[in-house]
Amino acid sequence: MADNRIFAGPPGTGKTYCAKQAVLSLIWDGMTDKEKKKKESRYYRPENFCGQAFQYAEKHYFPGIRLVSLHEGMSPADFTGGPGMTTEDGRVVFAEKEGILTGLLDEMKTTQKPGFLILDDIHRVDTAAVLGELLYAFAHRRESVTLASGKSITVPENLYVFMTANTLRPAFGISAAVRNGFSVIQMENTEKKLEELLVSEFYRSAYYNIETETLEKVIDLQSAWKELISAMRCGGILLTASGDTEQFLLELPDVSRCFGEKEAERFLQVTFPLKWTRRAGIPRRFIKKYNALAEKMCDALNELWEMYSRFCSKKTVSVLDDFREEVKKEYRYYNGFLDGIAPEFSQDREKYRIGCTCFLPGENFSMWNARELLQNKIRAQVLPFLRQYREEGILVEAELPEAERTYVSTTRELGEVQEEKIEPVIHQDYRKIFLNLYQGRKRTAGVQNPLNKSQKYNPTYGVLFELVYDMICHPLINNWSIMEILCRGREIYFKRDETGQYEGCLLAQNRLSDRIVTGSTDTTPGNEGLTSYKRDLHAFYYKGQKYVLLSKIGLDNKDFVKTVDGCRLTGPVRARYRNLYPIVKVLVYEYLQEFRNQLQIFKRESPDADERKAADDDIRMVSEDLERIDQMAWHGGNPDERRWNLLGEIRALPTWSRMLSGDLKGVYRRMDDRYQSVMESTGIHQMILQGPPGTSKTYGAREFLAIQAGLISQRGEHWDEEELKKRQLVSDGDEYSLPGGLTGNDNVYWDIIQFHPSYTYEDFVRGIAVTAAPEGTSEVTGEVYENGTAKYTLKMQQPSPVIYKTVNRTLGKMARIAGQHYNAVNPENSPRFYLIIDEINRANLATVFGELIYALEYRDSGVVTPYAAEGEARLKIPGNLYIIGTMNTADKSISSIDYAIRRRFLFFPVLPDIRIVYGSLNGDDWKTSDELKLFHLTERVFDLYLNADDYSRADVQTGHTYFLRKENTPAAAAQMRDRFLYQVVPVLREYYNDGVLLNDTYGRDPEVFEEEAFRILEELMNSADPDEMEQLYGKLLEELSAAEFLDSIREKLEEKNILAAASSDDE
Repeated sequence: MADNRIFAGPPGTGKTYCAKQAVLSLIWDGMTDKEKKKKESRYYRPENFCGQAFQYAEKHYFPGIRLVSLHEGMSPADFTGGPGMTTEDGRVVFAEKEGILTGLLDEMKTTQKPGFLILDDIHRVDTAAVLGELLYAFAHRRESVTLASGKSITVPENLYVFMTANTLRPAFGISAAVRNGFSVIQMENTEKKLEELLVSEFYRSAYYNIETETLEKVIDLQSAWKELISAMRCGGILLTASGDTEQFLLELPDVSRCFGEKEAERFLQVTFPLKWTRRAGIPRRFIKKYNALAEKMCDALNELWEMYSRFCSKKTVSVLDDFREEVKKEYRYYNGFLDGIAPEFSQDREKYRIGCTCFLPGENFSMWNARELLQNKIRAQVLPFLRQYREEGILVEAELPEAERTYVSTTRELGEVQEEKIEPVIHQDYRKIFLNLYQGRKRTAGVQNPLNKSQKYNPTYGVLFELVYDMICHPLINNWSIMEILCRGREIYFKRDETGQYEGCLLAQNRLSDRIVTGSTDTTPGNEGLTSYKRDLHAFYYKGQKYVLLSKIGLDNKDFVKTVDGCRLTGPVRARYRNLYPIVKVLVYEYLQEFRNQLQIFKRESPDADERKAADDDIRMVSEDLERIDQMAWHGGNPDERRWNLLGEIRALPTWSRMLSGDLKGVYRRMDDRYQSVMESTGIHQMILQGPPGTSKTYGAREFLAIQAGLISQRGEHWDEEELKKRQLVSDGDEYSLPGGLTGNDNVYWDIIQFHPSYTYEDFVRGIAVTAAPEGTSEVTGEVYENGTAKYTLKMQQPSPVIYKTVNRTLGKMARIAGQHYNAVNPENSPRFYLIIDEINRANLATVFGELIYALEYRDSGVVTPYAAEGEARLKIPGNLYIIGTMNTADKSISSIDYAIRRRFLFFPVLPDIRIVYGSLNGDDWKTSDELKLFHLTERVFDLYLNADDYSRADVQTGHTYFLRKENTPAAAAQMRDRFLYQVVPVLREYYNDGVLLNDTYGRDPEVFEEEAFRILEELMNSADPDEMEQLYGKLLEELSAAEFLDSIREKLEEKNILAAASSDDE
């Protein structure tokens, strides 16, 4: 009896993948031995399963496999048939439409083989309403069930019905009616499952890299070889291999099945190319055929190995071993943010765990691009998931990693890396005391705290601060990586408040630090409310947030030594103090170990022999220092000596010493910010540029098109807009046509639309077009019957004011023309078609895309649509069609993008950038630029006044387009004034009213030279008189022209590595 199954789990757990795999496994199990011997049967082997195999089965298997992506517009008639509306000869026609299920059942009547129905994404619809009586029919096979239409239907035993359901906040849950007739299979989402999928995908990628023609040749030869060996054995001939080549041929794994680890290892033990030495000592009736067949086998296997070894070799298997650990580490890291899940969601924590398939590089990956694929998927899929969790309040008090973490290449030149700096804010008097004590190796007894004379000075805090300060001021790794060690290094230090809601590591966010108290573990009266962090000591600012360093640190009173592993924490600190020695050992070890890891990656990736040798020397030095740290003891005659010894020995390490002297180069990761390469590497051909208002998202989409069309080579360059427009598709009614008269690159075409709240499926995919009839009448013909026989012919003219026609809309039209020009043999040679969707999140994407959501992910699988255009109901989105959406992150409708849809898009942040403002000056002196001064002032507003508790700066900061110089004319100054007064100031005013910006500074105070500028800006926001506003604007520019303010702009230009262009103007 066929069993009905529901594959349930959160996004990215492989629900559709497993449903498809189950279909092919059942087909394989039902095959006869004769059928399994056919070459084509390899596509149905369970161990060979992949997207390519399912596409083959979907196309060739009979009676058929129906995969249906459910959406809101579906009804029981879509499955069982019924009156359907279409158009014919300009008229709306209601005719009987075949149902998805009834069509499949009709095919099944002609064969004994099973049929398969996969219902994808049942969580999008009310399943009971969409399937109706079919739910009963699925559960009661061979019973005749009467439908609401009056028809009856009988579901046979050999129809398999599989469903997939997203359990993460579904629009509709799995109802009791569905559960009664289906077994629910919960998807496994664990590290172990991730590792299994990664390894199997690696070996499948290598297997499917073998060309079909070559593979089938070897399958045929192996079949003939097995028959020959069997015949020889039947003749009493027992072969003993005369050499390694013959031994390999006799033990050759079955090449019709994907090679697993064991089979691949057998191939790796053989020396290629194989050479056949003619064999003697075999009876004459076999020897000629034996040698000839063996020689052909060797030639074919050499050809196979040449393709297979590009993906699977001793080197790539070695890299795979390291990559497995990296993938599992990333899975743990990003899902570790669920520790900050809000209490009301904690019972459903597993539903929010990011699916393991989000950490897979993708089908047909090689180990040479696996890391790039992984990081691109994390940046474009995993991080957006976490951000949405935070925006919806599922994660609380979570400081999420930035996109910079998702690197794809490394460099040893710090100047080549664009990233935010960590800014230490030092209490100079406090540090001066420490440096005096340490440099003189003095006793600290009796030294008072300059901030509170009634308290003792804390030199233990000073030791920890100096090491952190060394790391930040002389970084050997990225700043974001340093912040991860300091803010998420739970094996170094980790404390949580008694409620479990707030936590901190070595660094804690300033706004949370007073909530992380020592708690009931400190039995000293009055100490229960003490915090582990001090806000009035040194601080660190990073990405607009203030962080404070752990200050409650203890000392061991005896000399001893512990290994680094023995110093690691295994859970939150329960006592008031954690001692300095284990903190420092693990901190320094983790920092240098990360540096060594990056050195190893750089060495592996660098094509330069000298660079590889230098990296190798540094790896050796760091490895020796890591051993020294592991053996480093806590020792000295008194507490002060122990402190000074520990700090001195760390700074005496060759790696640390060279780091402080500037003699040692670090290794820094860089992101791949090329949208096209990320889409190609991930196989996800739809992306969204997201950012606050005024960040050139639509402009950025057009700039991207100009790069693809070869009009410019990189971002920031100017292109001929007319040349770009020449590549815009020509809309001719319900079809697109290619533009003519192109010069240069004629392989890029595009169009642009804008979504809005009333946008529908019929506007975007397919629908019925209504147009005025050109002549106002139409001819109607027919026959008049009498007693069942046609007796008269009827012909008449009737009024026909309108004509109805089923047509493709924007996406359908573009899919059609892209498919017509798709090169299936060499897809990379296909012309590329781009659809820009501006303000994509303003429409309900689930409704607008409908069943096409499935087609976005599975590009080679057509889906049935409710409308048949030119008699064809199926629609396929080819691989050469790309979708680029833009999304305003300050828009409240952002939450309309649900989790399942979000997983099928890549997301790229587009943020305010001073470099773009600087570039718009076209070489003019930056010191006289009103645009640059005002942009920097606005940035400082968000630095100091943003309500970072409730808002992300990346979502709301005023964009750079408000500050771009449109033209170098005398009118430019007036244009900037008007944009600032009547665009920027109203936005800031609204932000203050909505609580996005606070009236008091958030953390640090403005510099003295900034205070007057902020006071004038406040007056501007409170003024409604145009004349007064213009006067205030003039005063504001005077303040912003002061030398101190220009110096602060200069620092920002230095930070963004564009000061070289500015410095030439200074000289």
